[in-house]
Amino acid sequence: MPYKQQQNCYRTIKGVRYVNFCDVLGSEEDMIVRQVKAKRIAHRLVKHKDGFNVLFVHEDHVHEVQ
Repeated sequence: MPYKQQQNCYRTIKGVRYVNFCDVLGSEEDMIVRQVKAKRIAHRLVKHKDGFNVLFVHEDHVHEVQ
């Protein structure tokens, strides 16, 4: 079975491409989500089948998060 690197994964939501930024597994990732919200960066939190959230960031704003 082929695997993709996380940075190569994305979702198209309402015609807009959102890049997989990180899995939200702990306090460090929670801080990233808070920073993204504070900066008003277009993002989506998607529930993973294993119960955690995955942070997707609009492809034009990925550089603003890092």
